[in-house]
Amino acid sequence: MPPKPAAKPAAKPAAKPAAKPAAGKAAPAKKSSTSSLTGAKKPAGAAGKGKAGDAKKTPPPKEKVWGPDDDAARKIQTCYRKHLAKKALERAKKEKEEYDALMDRLQKEAFVHLVKMQQEEAERQPFDGDVDLMQQILKEVSDLDDKHGIGHDVIGRAMRNRHLLNIINCEDANANTPISEAASGGHVDAIKFLLDQGADPNCRGQFQRTPLYRAAFAGHMEACQILLQNGADPRLYAGDGQTPEQVASVDAVAQMLSDWDIAQTEMLLKKLEQAKEKRLEEEKKRKEAEQLKLEDQVEEAQKEFEAMQKKLDRAYAELNKRIFEHDTAKDSGFERTDITLQTVHDAEADLEIAKIDVEKARDKLSKIRLLLREAKTGE
Repeated sequence: MPPKPAAKPAAKPAAKPAAKPAAGKAAPAKKSSTSSLTGAKKPAGAAGKGKAGDAKKTPPPKEKVWGPDDDAARKIQTCYRKHLAKKALERAKKEKEEYDALMDRLQKEAFVHLVKMQQEEAERQPFDGDVDLMQQILKEVSDLDDKHGIGHDVIGRAMRNRHLLNIINCEDANANTPISEAASGGHVDAIKFLLDQGADPNCRGQFQRTPLYRAAFAGHMEACQILLQNGADPRLYAGDGQTPEQVASVDAVAQMLSDWDIAQTEMLLKKLEQAKEKRLEEEKKRKEAEQLKLEDQVEEAQKEFEAMQKKLDRAYAELNKRIFEHDTAKDSGFERTDITLQTVHDAEADLEIAKIDVEKARDKLSKIRLLLREAKTGE
């Protein structure tokens, strides 16, 4: 029966189960859509419930516990505050030091100004007729010469006279000498004292003014007389081109200067020139005597140096001799080499002493030669 096998293909309805999967796929999609809708509502409700539950379940804040990090932060803050305090203290100290330095500087400046005023006052005192003070100053100069060992021979006398004249004819900041200031003040006793000590009556000070010019300008009659009688020249012009007679503030002074005998001035000037030449001759003799003395000292120092050099040579020879003796004794088997070694040490000590003596003699010779060279060149 052939038709029965053909009927088998007709049994394809079994393919329906294949359609089921398609239907099955679609069905779950619907289910998921419905479930998604329903699920979208459920989480909202669940979230609301969760918030309410969280609000109810939030525990109270715990008490802060001090930990290592907090301790480290405290230490850092402490150190930083100490650093700031230290900087502030240093800044305060620096400001105080600057303030103290400023006050100290101002005090010193005030003190210097006060001392300067006192010095100026002291400089004016001798020209106010204080001859005793001028005598005291000259005595101090003489005492200094005694202290420095300056004798009273030819050299010593010349040096002492030069030191005194340097004080008598010293100049202030305006190039004025003591006799010029005394003449300006009209102090006759001071003028006489300074002239007796060798003051120059024709010295020029500020604006090329002589003592006679200043005395005439101030109208000091007696001061002008003393100066004229001791060689002051009334013909000398000052920097302004005027003579003492032309600037005299008193008619009597102008008349006295006009009537003064110039021949007497010429004679006095010759005496002053002779005194000056005498001082120059004494200074020349002093330099020559000092030069001869230095030459003798150089010769003696040279001899001393040569003697010390010979002593040093002998010390070297003695040391070499002792070393040779020690080496010979050591090579020959001498048992007491400590004795020969001690002689070597003694010779070494003598050699060092001789070196020091030579160095001292050399320095002494060099210094005296330098002094002699300066004396010859006139420095």
